[in-house]
Amino acid sequence: MVEFHIKIHPEQRLTRIPKILTQNFGTIWTLVPNKEAAVVFSEKADLATVLKSLEIIEQDLQLRIESGRSKK
Repeated sequence: MVEFHIKIHPEQRLTRIPKILTQNFGTIWTLVPNKEAAVVFSEKADLATVLKSLEIIEQDLQLRIESGRSKK
């Protein structure tokens, strides 16, 4: 699974978004955060599809934990 590391300028709070993300999500996104994580999706995305995508991401993260590739 692809992973992006995005740095945010500490004072200006700006960042560079990789072109492939804007091609896939468009230029207006919805971000739903909590304390440890956030989900980002296109404003036009179907929520049922977003949830299915999150299940795939969850499986990938679980595999990383099980194989010892987690950061913590």
